[in-house]
Amino acid sequence: MNENFKNWLIKTKNFSVRSAGDVLCRLNRASSLTELNPKLKTDQILFNLSQESEFQALSMSVRSQLRRSIKLYRNFLELK
Repeated sequence: MNENFKNWLIKTKNFSVRSAGDVLCRLNRASSLTELNPKLKTDQILFNLSQESEFQALSMSVRSQLRRSIKLYRNFLELK
């Protein structure tokens, strides 16, 4: 999770600098809840995340934002 991902969001996905930074922050938060192992499929990572009690305690909006940040990051990794 680095500047390359942030720049990719800005250039490829047309995110603003602030929005790209928010996604990066959410991805860091998600990675503190579950391992973002590149060997696992995205669905497995999302399932593992959904099983965490700390994740379940979050609001629906925040959970959605964390899931989206993971999906965007995985998409970035696939295209690298």
